[in-house]
Amino acid sequence: MMNSMRGALMAVLSAVLLTPGVASAQGQEEILLGVEDQLTVKIYQWPELSGEFSIGADGQISLPLVGSIQAAGVSTDELGRRISESLKQRARLSEAPEAAIAVTEYRPFYILGDVERPGAYPYRPGAVVLNAVSLAGGYYRKKTSDWQRAERDAIQAVADREIVVGQILRQSVRRARLEAELDGATAFEVPPVAANSPAAQPIIEEERQVMADRAERLALSLSAISAERMALSGRLQLIEAQIGERAIELEATLKQMESTSALVTKKLTSTSELYNMQSQASTVRRERKELEVQLLDTRQQLRKLDEEEERVRHDFKAEALVDLQTVRGTLDDLETQLQEARQLYMEATLAGIDQNSATLESESERLFTLVRQDGAESREMAVEATTAIRPGDIITVRTALPLPTVPSQ
Repeated sequence: MMNSMRGALMAVLSAVLLTPGVASAQGQEEILLGVEDQLTVKIYQWPELSGEFSIGADGQISLPLVGSIQAAGVSTDELGRRISESLKQRARLSEAPEAAIAVTEYRPFYILGDVERPGAYPYRPGAVVLNAVSLAGGYYRKKTSDWQRAERDAIQAVADREIVVGQILRQSVRRARLEAELDGATAFEVPPVAANSPAAQPIIEEERQVMADRAERLALSLSAISAERMALSGRLQLIEAQIGERAIELEATLKQMESTSALVTKKLTSTSELYNMQSQASTVRRERKELEVQLLDTRQQLRKLDEEEERVRHDFKAEALVDLQTVRGTLDDLETQLQEARQLYMEATLAGIDQNSATLESESERLFTLVRQDGAESREMAVEATTAIRPGDIITVRTALPLPTVPSQ
């Protein structure tokens, strides 16, 4: 009986560990915020309003200037939009400032029933029911310490593998997006590892949105520079035309002065008229000098705009390049972690788990139920070992068959 149950458990673990893809992430819904979640709020235009905040028992967070905002039950994106709109209204801004929300620590989940250490545990994004069982010390059984340790190691290996594969999916899609941005493309090709994975679809859509948002911000910056350049170019043409007009006016005044000077010499006209012409010529020269200074200043502003455009394009690519280097390093680390999880599983198997004795009874030996809060209501559901969990979930583990006992020595 003991060998049959052990073999059945390891059949489930082997199937999860050695099957491509991320079963736990399939059908995973977006995690909504809840009471006790710790948040980092970043408001780019007003950094003094940024900081760490906690969702209180009333489901709200309180920010300077903004006041209390309902946070429980919404996504981080929706909360960011609410903060932006509230700031826009309270500060009477023409445009809403950009607010980014990150969860630094989720509220815990709870696991009860046939596990070694029931209780509350910190939630990790991407965690599945098997992660919860592993954190709680594995399934509860009266057995030898060697089998306990081997079982716990095997469960941990499977749970770690699920999380690592999900992270590899995300980082692979992100790498494809960054490489496309560096190549100047407007879209990226989905990498083969994510092409046929239902779990990758939300990730792909998220990265497509990030790419579109970054492209839009770049286009807006370049458009503003282009509009300013057009205005300066028009001003430059106007100044050049005015300088030409002053040159013509000065030439005409000098010719008239020459004629008037001859008349003064012959005493055919008064010297005051000559003085007036000389004053007019001085005024035209001064105005032309001022216009030439404006011309130089406008040309300098145009050169600065060219430098600004080059800087904006450079910063866009530099940011993508730095992120790409980080993603590549992360993928290398994840591949190492994946190999370690597989190695841990094999070592646990060799330590005494007889997976050749596995039977189809495995799914009936362990039953999992999950209670989840949806708004003001709670719902209970039967789940699988690879079902994704959320913060605040209450997991109950039950054994369908009687637990075998180890005979006393």
